[in-house]
Amino acid sequence: MGKIKIYYVTNSKWAPSFEALQKNLGNRYCLAKIFTEKGVTEFDGKGVEVSRNKINKAWKEIDGSNNNFVLINGCHYIVKKKVLDKIDVLVLHPTLLPKGRKNAPLNHAIRNGDKVGGVTLFYARGELDEVDSGPIIYQRSFQIGERDNVSDLLQKANFASGEIYATLLKNWPNVPKREQDHTLATYNRRLRPEDGEILPEMDYSTRDRIIRSLDSPFYPAPFAVIDGEQRIIKGIVGETKEEGEIYNLGGIKMIIEKKLK
Repeated sequence: MGKIKIYYVTNSKWAPSFEALQKNLGNRYCLAKIFTEKGVTEFDGKGVEVSRNKINKAWKEIDGSNNNFVLINGCHYIVKKKVLDKIDVLVLHPTLLPKGRKNAPLNHAIRNGDKVGGVTLFYARGELDEVDSGPIIYQRSFQIGERDNVSDLLQKANFASGEIYATLLKNWPNVPKREQDHTLATYNRRLRPEDGEILPEMDYSTRDRIIRSLDSPFYPAPFAVIDGEQRIIKGIVGETKEEGEIYNLGGIKMIIEKKLK
């Protein structure tokens, strides 16, 4: 019997946890292929074949024997039935499911004022089943600090993912399989560009949470409309070291990006 093959689906947000995955492969596992997005280069030169196509297009080449499996951490499309029928598909989601299913979970954790976050590894269900609803394998929690931004949470979620990888590869295929309590499920909606707008009537706490929830190169910057023009918000005076113009927006002083001359 050869090594167990892992087909890894991911993107650049989760590149930091990849090292933990490689470290724990040992002699039992090998990475068969990495499926990622166009323009992502973090996984090049790692000694593993990289594809920038969806795993659905490669379903014929996937080997579902020998306890091989697909591991997903960062995927913005639905894995098709032809893949799910062929091989176990395990998914990492950065909330403590069943709380926070669907979109932008780390952003919403800050916007909601959550104190605890986490990562869940679960079995993917059928193509037409509800997203993020499959049986739970492992979970790891982490504290959300009062001044954490979404970049901080992404770092913590990457670390928690690495811990889950280590436990998974130690025990696979003899892992737990616990059904979620669907009556406790909550859902995150997709963030729209207008969700980053800071309005004059917003209180201090609401502004602060919006700003921290979008403090990342992966998301659009928060903004305010000033004199009919969108201006990027860098932070609240006293809460950021960012430089820019100081503007009193509804009685609260904000740091806004300087205009280009």
